[in-house]
Amino acid sequence: MSRTCSANYLDIRPKDCATAGCDADQCCKATCKSSGHTCATSNWILKATPETRGCDGTGVTPCAEGDCCQATCLSWNAVTSCPPGDQLKPNPHSLGCDASSAGTCDDQHCCVQAVTCPAWFAAGATCGTSHVPDSNADTKDCGGVACTQQICCQATCASTNMTCASNRKRLPARDPHRCGDGDASCTDEQCCEATCACGGDGSAANPGDCDTGGTFQCDAGYELQADQAKGCGGLFGLTRCNNAQCCQKATKCDAWFTTGGNCSDLTTQNPKADAFDCGGPCSEAKCCETVTTTTATTTRTTSTVTTTNSAITDAGASGAITFSSIGLVATVVASIGLGIASSVAYQRAVGGPVGLPAPEEHDGVAMVDHASAASVRV
Repeated sequence: MSRTCSANYLDIRPKDCATAGCDADQCCKATCKSSGHTCATSNWILKATPETRGCDGTGVTPCAEGDCCQATCLSWNAVTSCPPGDQLKPNPHSLGCDASSAGTCDDQHCCVQAVTCPAWFAAGATCGTSHVPDSNADTKDCGGVACTQQICCQATCASTNMTCASNRKRLPARDPHRCGDGDASCTDEQCCEATCACGGDGSAANPGDCDTGGTFQCDAGYELQADQAKGCGGLFGLTRCNNAQCCQKATKCDAWFTTGGNCSDLTTQNPKADAFDCGGPCSEAKCCETVTTTTATTTRTTSTVTTTNSAITDAGASGAITFSSIGLVATVVASIGLGIASSVAYQRAVGGPVGLPAPEEHDGVAMVDHASAASVRV
């Protein structure tokens, strides 16, 4: 007797089945399709060509999960992730893993490298410790190729641990500055500041040279600060050091004079200035003293005496006095400090000036008549 298996059943008749009187249970085998099997494991799917996949039993024996179902990339991804920067291939729920070369799910079968920076970061990729996300990393497309750190990240002054050249130092405010895409190296002009050790005087004409170095030239009355390696602030190449950053007012008079301090026309250098500590910023008031000038003064005194039609000559202890009578008023002029003897004594000794009569004495005072002389003078 010849029989055929029903649709979606497999014919498993042995060669002698026709003569052995085999029945359907003996000659036919159920398949995943004939049994209408559905996968119970989450995100698993039927194996390919279920109508050809016979179940372990014969006839109407129900098929098992292992007979008909396979894992998918979606079910694999629930417990295993793609490598950083890779993402699941499209439609992972329908991508069965039996088709992989290993017959199981793996990143080679289920993952693909991200082609946009957002997807690259979403897939767990990072810029590491030496870079930061690109300024437009949220929208950046990698140009149809797999994204990499060089495409989605940028170096910064801090992340690359930038080392500045001689006489320069890192400018902290520039640490987050992006130096360029990928592995672009940072430069002194992007990350560094000049120091006082660059020399110069802060002017446009003499900004200093950090490559060769030098001593900063302070303003008059200022001396260098102890720390000449301090940064001057501002980006190297754009901002120069200045007197306030590199110098301080001299605190000893010798340094004050050496650095250009000087005394004005009305003062002179303090004799003790070289050893004098100002106890703070030096100044002219601390390092100079006022010049003292002595002036001799001669004093003359004029007095008025009233007499009648006569001339009186007398001398005080400190000078000669001449009385001239004109009308009723006589003027007495005293010359202080002459030390001349009394004119009365003089006239007594010589008998009066030549050509004049000897004076008459009235109460101890020599009197001369105006009829013969206008005045008598010692």
